[in-house]
Amino acid sequence: MIDSSDVETAIKAVTTKGYGRQPGSKLLLLVNPEEGELVQSWRAGQESRPKEGSEAAGPIAKHDFIPSASAPAYLMPENIVGEVAPGQYGGLPVVGSYGPVWVIESEYIPAGYFTVVATSGADSSSNVIGVRQHKNPAYQGLRIIPGDQARYPLIDSYASRSFGVGVRHRGAAFVTQITTNFEYTPPSFDW
Repeated sequence: MIDSSDVETAIKAVTTKGYGRQPGSKLLLLVNPEEGELVQSWRAGQESRPKEGSEAAGPIAKHDFIPSASAPAYLMPENIVGEVAPGQYGGLPVVGSYGPVWVIESEYIPAGYFTVVATSGADSSSNVIGVRQHKNPAYQGLRIIPGDQARYPLIDSYASRSFGVGVRHRGAAFVTQITTNFEYTPPSFDW
C-alpha cells in the first residue's frame, strides 16, 4: 500500500539531481486511481497508511493533499496558503497536489507502481523522454505514398509516419514498485 514516505523518497531522488527545481519545471506524481485515492486522504502530521491487523501504522505525512482547481466544491477547516494546482496539465487531469508534486491519476500506470517525473512542458529539451522526427519537413507527419497506379493514388497506396522516442534525462524520473519484498518486478501491461 502506498504511503507518504514512498512518495517523499521519490521526490527527493529526483530533486537531489537538480530536476524539478528550474524555473518553469514541475514535478508530477503519476499514480493508478487505486493509489491516487489513498494519496487524496493524506494529511500533514497524520499517518499516511492505516493500520491493518498486526501491521504497524504508516509513516507520518509531511504535507496535506490539496484538491485541484477542477475538484468538486469542498470545505476546508483551515485556509489554503499558496496556489492551488490547476485542473489540467498538458491535457492530463490533475486531481490535486501533495507538497511540491501535482497528482495525476491514470489507468495507464499499473496498480502497485507510481512515478515522480520532472517536466518543463511539451517539447522541452529538459524532459525525461524526447520525441524525434526527420529534419526534412517532407518526411515529417503522416505521408501518403502512392502505389503502382499513379493515376489512382488510393489504389495500392499506403500511409507512413515515422518518429523516434528516447530517454534524454534519466535522473528526471523515479519509478517505484509498492511491495514488501526488495526485488523490483517490471510491470506487465495486459491491454
